[in-house]
Amino acid sequence: MSAIISFNQIDKSFKSRTGPVQALEKLSFNVEAGQIFGLAGINGAGKTTAIRTLLGLCRPDSGEVIINGVCPSKINPAEIGFAPETPDLPDYLSIAEVIEYSCALLGHSLTEAKLKQVLADLELEEQAGRLCANLSKGNRQRVSLAAAIAHEPQLIVLDEPTSGLDPLGRKLVKKLLKKQKEA
Repeated sequence: MSAIISFNQIDKSFKSRTGPVQALEKLSFNVEAGQIFGLAGINGAGKTTAIRTLLGLCRPDSGEVIINGVCPSKINPAEIGFAPETPDLPDYLSIAEVIEYSCALLGHSLTEAKLKQVLADLELEEQAGRLCANLSKGNRQRVSLAAAIAHEPQLIVLDEPTSGLDPLGRKLVKKLLKKQKEA
């Protein structure tokens, strides 16, 4: 297998009122194709900064991030599915509409069968018409996950995917990750 993600000696710091804050220092790791990889650490350890760097949302001060052999800025956004720790879903759209809209933004059309499958994987099928404004934190997280995988990306990046989920939701996420790995 070859590395789909490579972090090579990544440094990233931010300015604060009290001086610079070192978020990442000489961070290096590889993730192989087909691998489920978790980045663990205490609060403030730089996990979200590493994800933001991977997605090209912030640039490292030094070092190199490579995804499929190129830097993040050269990756087609449709190749990556991303679910943030705190999803910001449009309250005026239904669950199904959010999933369809996220696919459309990435240039993908979503078949009815694929939509039904994604909804079923996260046990959202009976709520598909429900507006996001009326969802619990856990269900908002499930919708975000559904939107991240519906367009069948090559790489799925999840920031705290089980945050706000009950035990059933956590079990669904684990099952979904295994299914995505097999795919």
